[in-house]
Amino acid sequence: LTMASSCIGAAFTSPSLSRHALVPTSYLPRHSLLPLSLPRRHRLHTPLTMPRNHDGICSSALRCLSSGTSDDNEMRDRADNMVASSEWNRTKDALLKLITKRTRERLRTDAVEATREHLEQLHLDLSRLSVIHVAGTKGKGSTCSMVESILRSKGYRTGLYTSPHLIDVRERVRINGDPLSHDKFCRYFWEVHHALKMFSDDEQNDSQMPGYFRFLTVLAFKIFLSEPIDVAIVEVGLGGRFDATNVVSPVVCGITSLGFDHTNVLGNTIEEIAFQKAGILKPGVLSFTSPQRPNAMQVLEEQARQVGCPLLQAPPMSQCAQRDEVKASDIGLKGQVQDINAGLAVALSNAWLARNQAGPAKKEDLFVVSEGFREGLRSVKMLGRCQRLVFAPRSKFSTRNLEMSYYLDGAHTLESVECGARWYGSHVDTAQRNDVKQVANILVFYCSGDRDYKSLLAPLFELHRSHPFTKVLFCPNNEAMDTKGMTISSWTQLIAAHWEEETGRATEILENVNALVNALSAEANETLGLAKDSAWDLKANGDQLFAPHEAEEAEERSRAMVSKQEFNVYITGSLLLCGDTLEELLSRSLKPYEAKEWILKYSK
Repeated sequence: LTMASSCIGAAFTSPSLSRHALVPTSYLPRHSLLPLSLPRRHRLHTPLTMPRNHDGICSSALRCLSSGTSDDNEMRDRADNMVASSEWNRTKDALLKLITKRTRERLRTDAVEATREHLEQLHLDLSRLSVIHVAGTKGKGSTCSMVESILRSKGYRTGLYTSPHLIDVRERVRINGDPLSHDKFCRYFWEVHHALKMFSDDEQNDSQMPGYFRFLTVLAFKIFLSEPIDVAIVEVGLGGRFDATNVVSPVVCGITSLGFDHTNVLGNTIEEIAFQKAGILKPGVLSFTSPQRPNAMQVLEEQARQVGCPLLQAPPMSQCAQRDEVKASDIGLKGQVQDINAGLAVALSNAWLARNQAGPAKKEDLFVVSEGFREGLRSVKMLGRCQRLVFAPRSKFSTRNLEMSYYLDGAHTLESVECGARWYGSHVDTAQRNDVKQVANILVFYCSGDRDYKSLLAPLFELHRSHPFTKVLFCPNNEAMDTKGMTISSWTQLIAAHWEEETGRATEILENVNALVNALSAEANETLGLAKDSAWDLKANGDQLFAPHEAEEAEERSRAMVSKQEFNVYITGSLLLCGDTLEELLSRSLKPYEAKEWILKYSK
């Protein structure tokens, strides 16, 4: 720490970092693709247009729209939406073709160099970005989201790159908290796709294109350089040392809590994992870490010494000095672990703000919840992380006291499952204190084959003893793959058998998420006395009401309180399972498009 403290001033005044001093966003020119051959330049810059009879849209029907009468307005909008939807589907199909493998067998040690080559081909100069780079095992996405929300609340225009996405690839790249529109995402996608295709030996062959994550990383940088932003918060995809994002020259780095995940590629010991994560540390760049196990901390400190960067441990937010008082319970992301993530986010935000002001930072000022941080921490949200979605029966007759609550938490490490179990248990306790009748308490679990299912189930056994589940279901996510020489079915049966052996309670296995939601809806309808085919619509995300229900809810509050009945479903073990379930639920809502876009906006 003494060495780190003495280096803080150097980290903020180093000439090598001067290019990161913030300039007004109005001076950031939009990035263009520079000298290619004239034909290729013409093809590259030709605006994207879709044939007006594309994908089954009747050309005569489209021609009739040219009359411009008021009766045609709805038809014109519908046709335009069909064209836009067709272009979006074409973009998604092209992106999915970049997935070369479904499982990671090893780290690609050439990923950083390959990403640099793609950036050079596109003439993208990352030195013009002011970057906060974050690695870690647990909480790196949450920490990035908190930093983004804090700096946006302070008036800066932000870019955020995270992974994975749950329901829409646009979640990964956000400008000022919002995902790009479909149209803008498609435009940037095809600019990058066409350009990189031109540099391959065979423009008709996708084999020389970057893989899925590396392409999205390059695309994110293209977007950040094209949109006027003040700061880019970049989450590492896997590991750090050989991750595609490790091409940046950051202003400040952060490493969140380390644990055992992706051991098949990162290593089987915490020391090996820490070595990979420490690969993002850069000479002279101030860096922070959340509290770590002693052996992990030793590796991080040794790597920081070798690289020549100051490394400080960020305390939990509850231990930071408070200029703008914030309690852990005030953080928009729920769960006790968020206190640790928020502490790191506070340090990263303070460091970036100090560096932006081109002045030396005092160590004691880095761990202070500064003025204006409270709003950023309170408003942060993320999909599938301790998220409660409330659904109401579509029927309008005597059903306002009935709710179906999905508790989604994509925790997939031991520590995060423990935190999620405590979060869910606290919600059950709160409902009981408020005289909410809980008619069902159902657990849905799955984990991929590269994880220790016995370890992940242990906290759920504890939860079951204190808050007994009425039913336990096991269901793979829609894109689950055979693993460890076992089929998905055999793997799922193995997990279910362990639960039954430990608890003496029977379980059920569902084939896919569609079957899962069908089964849960049917059981809810039967339990709550609704018609068998009753549908359920999105009512709220946490405490935020979905617009169509706001007037109804206000009317309900004006009436005498009626005892509420709640059908609870707790889904954990896999982010992909949470994402697939969320997407399936929204697709069944009365207004699926509006519900999905609202969820994406609300998770900013």
